This record gives sequence, structure tokens and C-alpha cells, in this order.
Amino acid sequence: RHRSLAQSGFVTHGHHALFDRRFFQELGGYDENFTHNEDAEYDHRSQITNGMIWMSAVPVLYFPRETVRGLARQYYNHGRGRARTLLTHNLRPALRQLLPPAILVINLAAILLAIGCPRFLFVPSLYAAACSLIGFWIAVRLRDICAAASGLAAIVMHVSWSAGFIIHTLAGRLRPAAYRAVRGKRDSLTSREPVPVSRIES
Repeated sequence: RHRSLAQSGFVTHGHHALFDRRFFQELGGYDENFTHNEDAEYDHRSQITNGMIWMSAVPVLYFPRETVRGLARQYYNHGRGRARTLLTHNLRPALRQLLPPAILVINLAAILLAIGCPRFLFVPSLYAAACSLIGFWIAVRLRDICAAASGLAAIVMHVSWSAGFIIHTLAGRLRPAAYRAVRGKRDSLTSREPVPVSRIES
């Protein structure tokens, strides 16, 4: 909802700018074990302690990565971060978080099967064509030819995010003790007594 909200309102997740400092300190702030997805992880803790997030519908200018490699690295780390959030709090992924990994697995399986039967290349070709067509549609709608590259960007983001998510999820399942320790730490932070304002400001 934070991506499509046309009017200001309460959301379950938002990209942060302002905080209630007392509440932020009571929850222990961002988890420094995270390199990515720390905002969504913080929002989860905020929700389970009755915190509220207000999204202001204001224009934002965003500058994407300048290279395909940089974009791939960014989204690989985003996928790792999302997996870490789910593992830390023992959460189930939402459907939208399962679709990109499913697409990656299906495409990889089709490419492997194409070694014996080239017809299977139809599957990844269809996916690439669909992303490309959507990119061209965006370019026409925005009247900006550069926007056509969003099809390639979508493929890079899907593949990289999925790789980071799958690899980190499997790694986490192999060493669950590390996440149990983190969960215990997070629980102690969200259940502790409020920090006095005088201590926060000092």
C-alpha cells in the first residue's frame, strides 16, 4: 500500500524520514545486524507493539543505480535482507515475495531442460518478452524512450532479488541457532521498559 497510496494515511510499512524518538529508542532502533531491509524489519516490530506509521503523499525524486551490475548487487542484497527479516521473526513470506523466486526457479529449470529439448527455451523467452513489452508500454505512457529500459531493469531486479532471497533462506535454514539468538535479542528490546526522555536527549 505504501507504493500505491495516492493520499496520506496510515500504512503497515513506509520509507522513513521522521520518528517519534522515544518510541524508536524503546524498540532499540534499527537492527544493526541488517545491511538491507532494516526499515521493514523495524516496521514489523513497530506493528506488533501497536506502533503506527503515517505515509505522507509527497513527490519523491529517486535516482536508480547507474549500471546493471550495481542494480543487480542492490537487489541481491534486498533479497538477502527480506529473507533475514522472515527468518529472524519466523514469518511466512507474502505471495508477492514468492513470485520472483518461483519465476527464477521455473526459468532455470526450463533452461536446463532445453539442453535436451530446445523447445523449453520458450519459457524464459516468454518471460523476457513480457518484461520488455511492459517496458515499452511504460515508455509510451511516459513519452520517454529511456523508460523502455525498465523491462531489462525488471529482469535484473527479479533475478537478483530472488537469488539473494533463496540463498540466504537456505543458509538460514542450515544454521537456525543464529536466528533464534537474534529473535531473543529483539524480543528483549520490544518488551523492555520505556527509555526516559532525559536519557534519550542526553
